[in-house]
Amino acid sequence: MANTERLNTLQFVKDAIDAVSQKQDSIDDKQSGEYRALQRAYIILTTAEDQLVYEDMVDVVSKLESAANKLNDLVKQMNKDLDGLKTVAKVIDKAATALGTLAEIVSKAASAGIL
Repeated sequence: MANTERLNTLQFVKDAIDAVSQKQDSIDDKQSGEYRALQRAYIILTTAEDQLVYEDMVDVVSKLESAANKLNDLVKQMNKDLDGLKTVAKVIDKAATALGTLAEIVSKAASAGIL
């Protein structure tokens, strides 16, 4: 799914969650059919919201890992072939390491249900 559509859908879902919450707050009889229907809607909407956020994180992790791998390959080439770029290669290597580490952290947090 394209990022723009995901973000737009996420906003619609958030708006619906807010509307459901506001309506729930205005109902005095928490045992009414109306309130229970809103509870079900809230659960479905928040589950959908979680899935949209998770999918976005998976895409981000994949892109971070890809960037880190490309940078690591470039650093290897710079260190091997281009003596004048070794200083820059060290800085790029730090960025690649940071990207890879961040991707790993986000991936582990997502799989553990923290995010």
